[in-house]
Amino acid sequence: MDKLLKICQIFDCTLDGLVTGDLTARAPEPAAAVPAGPPADVCGYDDHWRMLARKVPTGIALILLGIAIGLFFEGAVELASVGARDGLFVITVFLGILAGLAFLVPAGMEHAAFQRAHPYVEDFYTEDDRATVRRQFSAGLIAGLAFIFAGIGLLIMPEKTAENAHVR
Repeated sequence: MDKLLKICQIFDCTLDGLVTGDLTARAPEPAAAVPAGPPADVCGYDDHWRMLARKVPTGIALILLGIAIGLFFEGAVELASVGARDGLFVITVFLGILAGLAFLVPAGMEHAAFQRAHPYVEDFYTEDDRATVRRQFSAGLIAGLAFIFAGIGLLIMPEKTAENAHVR
């Protein structure tokens, strides 16, 4: 149905006229009905995947950031109302999780809505496009893991230094 409506837009006719009418009697238009140039993304396929590619990593990064900030403050501040030294850690981690979910849940819902609205949109990328994206994804994944390990190292180093200072 989605494709039929697009055809009706291209040929400037109604759906009823396209299905039941005789369009051969119409005089041909001098200008081409289909625009010249590369194909256009009429369904918003690329925009949808770009949105998903922004929101999912942002959500995950916010969750990891909340955990990292929580680990930084772990045991450092005692909350008088709770009476626990790790209260700030728990609050920071929960805030990070909530902030991450604020990106992940809407992205998932938008993706489900896009798939329902356009069930027949086909992947039109070439194998070269896919290979380029795989290389970029691999590089981004390795860089992200390197940042995570560097962050963990930065969190562990002050603890080791403090342990060495107490030993001496």
